[in-house]
Amino acid sequence: MVPHIKRYNWQCTDCKTCIQCKDPADEDKMLFCDMCDRGYHIYCVGLRRVPSGRWHCKECAVCGSCGTQQPAGNNDIPNAQWQHEYKKGDKGAKIYAQTLCVPCSK
Repeated sequence: MVPHIKRYNWQCTDCKTCIQCKDPADEDKMLFCDMCDRGYHIYCVGLRRVPSGRWHCKECAVCGSCGTQQPAGNNDIPNAQWQHEYKKGDKGAKIYAQTLCVPCSK
C-alpha cells in the first residue's frame, strides 16, 4: 500500500474525508480502497452498502491480466463487478492475488 499512498495527500483515519465530496461525515458509510486507502462514501461511488471482501477505487481498479480499468473489460456487461483472485497462504488462509475483469476471470 505504501507506493500507492505516496502518490497523493494521504489522511489518517481520524482526518479522513471522502475523496468525492470532501466531507468527513457518515463514517459508518465510508469505505476505503484496499490498494491506496482513499476514503469514499458508499453513496458517492454508487453503492447501497459497504461491500464484503475487497474493494478498489476507480484510481486503483485495474485488471491484473489485460490492464483494463473497466470491470466489464471491452464488453457490454450490465452491472459487471471486479473479480478478485486469491491464493492459499499459510494454514489455508486466503491471500489476495489479483483483480480481474469479468472476461479475464473466465
